[in-house]
Parts: sequence; C-alpha cells; structure tokens
Amino acid sequence: MPKAQTRQVQAGPSLRRHLGHPGRDSQVCQLRIASAIADYLADVRARRSAQAGDRLKQLLSDFRRSCHRRHLRAINRRDLIAYMTALRSRGLADRTIFNRVSTVLTFLRSFGIEGLLSRRDLPRYTQKSVDAYNEAEIARLLRAGNRKSQTIFGFFLGTGCREQEVAHMTWNDVDLGQKIVRVTAKPQWNWKPKDCEERCVPIPEWLVNKLARLKSRSANSLLFPNQLGRFEGHFLAQLKSLALHAGLNCGHCVNKRCQSCKDKPVCNRWSLHKFRRTFATMHHESGVSARTLQAWLGHSNLETTLRYLKVADLRSDRIRSQVDETFAKCVRKSQTRNSHLPGASGCSAGPEAHLPWSRNGCRRRR
Repeated sequence: MPKAQTRQVQAGPSLRRHLGHPGRDSQVCQLRIASAIADYLADVRARRSAQAGDRLKQLLSDFRRSCHRRHLRAINRRDLIAYMTALRSRGLADRTIFNRVSTVLTFLRSFGIEGLLSRRDLPRYTQKSVDAYNEAEIARLLRAGNRKSQTIFGFFLGTGCREQEVAHMTWNDVDLGQKIVRVTAKPQWNWKPKDCEERCVPIPEWLVNKLARLKSRSANSLLFPNQLGRFEGHFLAQLKSLALHAGLNCGHCVNKRCQSCKDKPVCNRWSLHKFRRTFATMHHESGVSARTLQAWLGHSNLETTLRYLKVADLRSDRIRSQVDETFAKCVRKSQTRNSHLPGASGCSAGPEAHLPWSRNGCRRRR
C-alpha cells in the first residue's frame, strides 16, 4: 500500500472513458458513486468473471451504504476511517477489514484517486501460520467415507486443486493413461483458472484407479457433479460432515449460531484449502522441489509456495533430530549428576529433580 502523499489524479481506464477530452473534467467531478461502481463492475466482469463481479458488487454496495457522499470525488480519508469503524463494530476481524478496505482503495485507484490512506491507517492483523493435515487424520477421514467421498477428497489431496478448479473439472481434463489432470479454462461456462494460467498436475496410481472406477459409472461431463448434474457447491459442507462422522473434530469450535463442533459439522480445523498445503507438504517430504510444486499448485509467486512448505520443514526427520539433540546433552548431564541423590531413580522427587535448574529458573546449588 503506498504511503500517504499529496492526492494525485491520474486517469485510469474507467476514468478515461468519462474524460473523453480535457474539457470534461467538470463532468468527472460530478460522477456519482453508483455510476462509478456500475462502470467498475462492468470492467471486472469483462476481464475476470461474473462471480468475481458479484463478490465485488456486494462489497462495494456495502461501502456505498456506509458512505454518505454522492459523488466519487467527494470521498475523503474520514469516510474510509468511518467505514473501517463500522466494519469493526460488526465484529469483523482485522484481516477481513484490511481486505475490504484494500478492495475499496483499488476501486478508487482505478478512477485516479490515490493517497487517501497511509499504511498505518489500515488495521494490523496477525499472519496465520500455515498448517496441513497429517497422515493419521487423512487415513481416518477417508476410512469414514463411502467410495464417492473417498474419491472426491482423495482428488483434493492428490492434485492440490482449488475448490472451483475441482468443481469445473471435466473428464476431458483427466488423462488416465499419462496419469495427469489438467486445469483448463471453460469458456462455455465463463470460467477461468486463477491468474488465467492453465497447468498439468501428475496424479498417483491410487487416484488413477479410483478415477477409472468412477468414470465407468459416470454419464456426466463433469468429474464431480451434484445431484442435478450441475457444479457441486457443497464440498466444504461434505468435508465437515465427514470429519464429524470420523470423530476428528476438535470439540472447541463454536460458530455464530452457537453450534459446537462436538456434535455439529462446524469445526474450523477442516477446510478444502488445507488439502493444497497437505499436497505440497507430502510432496516436499518426498523430495519434490519448491519450483516444481509452484508449477503444480499454480502459484504465480514462489514465496506463496515456500509458506506452504514451512510445516513440511517442521515435520521433517532432520529438524526433529536437531531439536532432540539440542537438549540431549544437557538432560544427560543432569541425570548423571543427580543419580546419587535420594529419589533420583524414583518418582518421589518429581520430574524437576532431573534438571539442572529449579522450578523458578535459577541454577541449582551443588
């Protein structure tokens, strides 16, 4: 986000259509927010997708309701600060507020309006650590499902595909002979992969066998259609229900309806995107390079892939060996020195008797 600076007006693509020529600056100053939003959404739908346009429409409409200005050029810093305050009063997290305000700033920037907020004006949020499923969790999850759910979530695990990529996957994208799947654009449905980049992903033998059995019974072009033969939009709900059935919920999550994951499929530990991180982690542990994983995952930035691989490094045998060895010598010496003391071989002295320091952290006197 650019630092605070003198407000500069530079004609963006949307603004240039309203300018036409320099003599129409006064008309641009009178551009209403509603008209600007409609023009911006038309640009988004032309360049990206209808779904992206719908999401932006909800967000920008929310901003318009909270902003009492009528004209685009009347928006100032106080209006954006008031919008952030309104979002916080609804109980939204700092990360959500940051994303929404950033989207509004992008909208304003497309009309040449910049410098209204500095970086320190935006809320600071805690970057969440990247996590992945472990092998035991995956095994229990798949054992609890039927053949169809095993194939669906095995596909998420074995390909690392995003939710919409799986929903729009067709049998033409699956090459069982070469054991690869392709993530391709679907112009007939006005859908494109993220960053408009198509890619190929190799799949393991066990997933090839599951897909071969599914293909012999499928009469739909979609890989995983819903009951109406259309795009499946409830993968996440299916996953959470399966996790509850498998007894994998943490038992501590409570949603906005006060439902607990002890007996409801609302556990936050289970998400579809976590399969992508598990895909990257397991492949990295097997020796696949970060650059190769970047291509398989469809990441435009290597830094994103490296964030996925942090958990793989923590779980590696090399790191575990180093962590154990760090304190091994210290603990061995403490046990040797205390072996002649009463209770050293028993449990009456407590676990702290084997350490060279006391409970309050001070060095024990010898």
